[in-house]
Amino acid sequence: MDAITAPHDAFFRESFGRRDVALDFLRHHLPPELLTAMALIFVPASRSRGVRSQGFQP
Repeated sequence: MDAITAPHDAFFRESFGRRDVALDFLRHHLPPELLTAMALIFVPASRSRGVRSQGFQP
């Protein structure tokens, strides 16, 4: 079994790779006015390892 060298990163990717967990986190931690402005129905789950320099691309 391989040792986990970045446990925080592994936990974050595993947790936020699940759409239900990511949406629950956003709903719990973001202010209501920001949630209203966001279209959370369109937030895709992703297991990518970073953000593309050209911005969000579904």
